Amino acid sequence: MSVWRLQYLALTAKLDDPDRARLIARYGEYVRAVRGLSWMRWTPGLRAWVGLTEMTDADIMRGQAGSPVRDLSASDLRAVAFQGGQAKLIDAADAGGAEGIDLGLQAAHAGHDIMTGEPWRPPEIDDPPPILKKHMVNSPDAPTKGNKDDKTA
Repeated sequence: MSVWRLQYLALTAKLDDPDRARLIARYGEYVRAVRGLSWMRWTPGLRAWVGLTEMTDADIMRGQAGSPVRDLSASDLRAVAFQGGQAKLIDAADAGGAEGIDLGLQAAHAGHDIMTGEPWRPPEIDDPPPILKKHMVNSPDAPTKGNKDDKTA
């Protein structure tokens, strides 16, 4: 399972889900493990290849030609992370710069896909993990409250 899938499951688990605490704990373990790690390293060859030979890491973080890097609020991060849209927001930034980021964030906050603007839906899963199966409506593992054939309801 990818860390993005784990993040999605932890953030969207129902409050009464008995696995919710385990999912949140597992994701929290990942967050603590990577906190403070460097996410990107520039080798001299990579810098030369992208034309950043004379820029320092601090210059890169400020953006091209001294333009500021966009700050995201906790609310922005939650809206993007809910749909696992981190890569899509980067693509929106690459395609449209600051305006692309703003449009992507507006879409995410509205519950829409960051790139298309269409209402966001979780991706279809061919073989969902057991923890997710019991919450899927058409799954044989899903609770059948109110089903007249169900003797436990």
